[in-house]
Amino acid sequence: LESFRFLEPLASLNALSGFPDSKAFDDKLRKHAEDLALQVKSEIRMSTKTSEGWQMLTQVATPVILLQLFGSDVPRAASFSNEVMGQVLDMAKNKFGIQGMQQLAVALREREPALGNEIVETSSAF
Repeated sequence: LESFRFLEPLASLNALSGFPDSKAFDDKLRKHAEDLALQVKSEIRMSTKTSEGWQMLTQVATPVILLQLFGSDVPRAASFSNEVMGQVLDMAKNKFGIQGMQQLAVALREREPALGNEIVETSSAF
């Protein structure tokens, strides 16, 4: 994440015009967002339901926060992050249902109050 924050402004300098173009940089950002989404999807698949509700939602919350953080900290990555965020939250909604999504919202807000609230408030999945 730190390298993306550092390299993004450098990619626009004329002195670096001989280096890979912005498309290559965008491809790297897209790939990183997709890799983060794969982590979330894996955690969603591993979640199980018990009589008390869905288990392992805190493990789902962590990579969701990281995905949101990636889009927030690297402005150029926001579109890629938002695209895959929608996909993973739709997957979560399909698996967890309304009750599970409420539990996930609580887990997100407990993990990272500001980002968790942003995710919950901006997503139609909640």
